[in-house]
Amino acid sequence: MENRTVSYIGDFPAKLSLMAQKGCKTRFLFANLGKGKDLVADLEIEEGAEAEIAFADLSEGPSKVIVNAKLENPASSFHYHGAVLAKGPYKKEYIINATHLNGHNEAYVENYGIAEAGATLLFYGAGDIRKGAKKAKTKQSAKIIVFDKDCKVSASPTLLIDENDVEAGHASVEGRLNDEHMFYLRSRGLSEKEARTLITYGYLKPIAAYFPEEEGSKILEAIEGGI
Repeated sequence: MENRTVSYIGDFPAKLSLMAQKGCKTRFLFANLGKGKDLVADLEIEEGAEAEIAFADLSEGPSKVIVNAKLENPASSFHYHGAVLAKGPYKKEYIINATHLNGHNEAYVENYGIAEAGATLLFYGAGDIRKGAKKAKTKQSAKIIVFDKDCKVSASPTLLIDENDVEAGHASVEGRLNDEHMFYLRSRGLSEKEARTLITYGYLKPIAAYFPEEEGSKILEAIEGGI
């Protein structure tokens, strides 16, 4: 299978039409390290194609991102990996949808986020298996760590199932940082800011592995300096 990479590092239009071609594994890379931006991306996945999206949002300001992946062919797959840092009086919203119009394909969505300083962070999306899409597999997961009480967060992936003989699952976790973890780090001589930075770095760091080395290093620097 041919491997392709399509990069939108630092800049991307507000609307995109993406295509994963037959016989190819295509990785779409998005990284926003500047100002918050909106995006609506529609993804078509041909038969026997693999599509993967990695999205690192470490930007300042509000953003709303919608990804609609359509799986209407068998032997195709969609994988989404997101890492979002939301801070300040801004709202970030991510809606990742995977619609199975045919069977024998799979979609897996995972979002990780950190919210601090009054930010609003929302992770939504649906794994939608339509009638006739037998043997389809879909899973949505979302996890958010909250640093401050005045943040507003919601991790609410959903399933829409209209067929039997499928595999589907969803999971969400949202909540404040465990006080014992913070106490442990503070007891080792770290300031609160240093402890938050260390936790953020460890939680969001995995997204950098999907990017080339140079871009991955910039993402890690942005994570470390983001809190």
